[in-house]
Amino acid sequence: LLSHILYTRGVIPCPTSQLLTTLETSSRERKEHECQGWSKRVHTQATKCASQYHQMLQDVLTIFTSVKVKRVLITLGPSFVHPKEQYVLLFPTSPVVTQTATTPL
Repeated sequence: LLSHILYTRGVIPCPTSQLLTTLETSSRERKEHECQGWSKRVHTQATKCASQYHQMLQDVLTIFTSVKVKRVLITLGPSFVHPKEQYVLLFPTSPVVTQTATTPL
C-alpha cells in the first residue's frame, strides 16, 4: 500500500516491485537498461533505494511481531506537523470467531 501511494504521488520513480525486478536482472540485461537511459548514477541510487526499502520492511516486520499494533498512521507531506495526506490503517484486535450452536439429538 505504501509503495503504491508513494509511486502515485511521484515520490519514487517506479513501483518498488518493478525497481527490485530491474535490479535483479543479469549484468547483460542491466547494460541494456543503461543504454536505455539508466546511467551508473541512477543505478547506484536505485540500488540504495532498494536497500533502504528492504531495511524498512525488516524494521516494520520486527515491530509487528514484537508489539500488538492496533493502528498505523501514514503521513505524507513536507513535515509531520503540516502533512498533505494522512492514512490510518486499523487492525483488528482479535480474530473474529463464530460459533455455531448445535442441538443434541
